[in-house]
Amino acid sequence: MTGYSAISRSIGPYRTGAAAHLLYCWAVDDLRLDDLAAVFTEDCTFDRDHGEVIQGRLALIYFLIHRLLDIYSAITHHLANVWLDVDGDQARSRSYVHAFHRFRVGGTVAERWGTYENDLVRSGEGWRIAHRRLRAHGTKGFPEGAFEFRERA
Repeated sequence: MTGYSAISRSIGPYRTGAAAHLLYCWAVDDLRLDDLAAVFTEDCTFDRDHGEVIQGRLALIYFLIHRLLDIYSAITHHLANVWLDVDGDQARSRSYVHAFHRFRVGGTVAERWGTYENDLVRSGEGWRIAHRRLRAHGTKGFPEGAFEFRERA
């Protein structure tokens, strides 16, 4: 697979903004840390929706490495309904996500359904996620209280 930076430079803004969603998932699922780092700005934030906000690309990579290597033996993300609104060098995007997780200890399986809501910025290297919000809509197999659920307004 070609690295994210090359893909980001070679396709148009609408596809590239949406590609940030996809490439994050591929990078996490395949444990491609260089591509994972390239998806986010250096000063990014990741709001996990239950009071935990990870600040900075390095902190986010450390957090994800712990999850990917220590907690889960397999993860797959499945995205749908990717929406993107581009305004110059900034964009907002949203997608539905269904994520499958297999725990390393015990091999049990857990699933999560939710949305990713992103604020993206374009630089000379392409589109990057500056802020990501994960909104959980439902889970199966995760410990009680692992996520707060979003109710319809």
